[in-house]
Amino acid sequence: MNNQRFAAHLPRPARIIGVLALLLLLLAGWNLWRLGMLIRATRAAAAQAVAEFSATPTLSPQQAWQRLLAAHLFGAPVLGSAPPTTLPLKLEGVWADVSGRGYAIIAADSSPAKVYAQGAALPYGASLQRVLTDGVLLDTSAGTQSLALIKPTGGADNADAELAPAPEPATLANAPRPPGMHAPLQEPAGAPPPRGTLQVGDIANGMPIERQGRLAGYVLSPGTNAQAFARLGLRPGDVLVSINGQPLGDAALSSVQLREALQQGNAQIVVERNGQTINLSPQIKPR
Repeated sequence: MNNQRFAAHLPRPARIIGVLALLLLLLAGWNLWRLGMLIRATRAAAAQAVAEFSATPTLSPQQAWQRLLAAHLFGAPVLGSAPPTTLPLKLEGVWADVSGRGYAIIAADSSPAKVYAQGAALPYGASLQRVLTDGVLLDTSAGTQSLALIKPTGGADNADAELAPAPEPATLANAPRPPGMHAPLQEPAGAPPPRGTLQVGDIANGMPIERQGRLAGYVLSPGTNAQAFARLGLRPGDVLVSINGQPLGDAALSSVQLREALQQGNAQIVVERNGQTINLSPQIKPR
């Protein structure tokens, strides 16, 4: 009662200021309550996220690689969406490392094939835009163009062998040999291979690839005898990383080591294919 009387005796401006102060006080209390609720909800959400992350099972290397494949690291574009290139280039193989970065084995004209990483500059002013499973997309002066992967000749049987690795250790016993070829891995006649290129008879060629400034292996591609290459369980783009458990050296030494191991029948080779390590035991049976 006394407060009402006191307020009634206050000047009108003073009463307005008092009402505004009361409203501000209520508004401040409301905002403090909302802030407390937001902090509480944020803490609860963070605790739930940590619990869900902790409950996530650890992925095996195989599962991790399958996730990488499902992420379409090679890219969603279809090779046929771009016109074929008119540049004199040949695509001999494609592959991807464990990080998903694409590589391509490309030859220009009659020059030896080279390994190009995605984004690298190519001859004739082109660049490697994207690596797909059946070819590559190129950036050229005429726009985006496609370059399809060359399929080794040798018939349908050879194509089937290329699509699936051999379930058992492959052998060269049934591999067709050119007339007059007596030694299983005799070097073919003609000009010597480019320096630094691994060569195993007429079956396989290998381009050296480096990682962190060191030789990491040889990217394999079929030679003139593509059927023998496929029957070894190899695919274009396989990276040869070791022979009989020994690290690889220069191309000449590695070529000799692989030929001798195959001829002696104790070859144990390790290749990387699509981020996976594959062991092969090709053998040459006595004739």
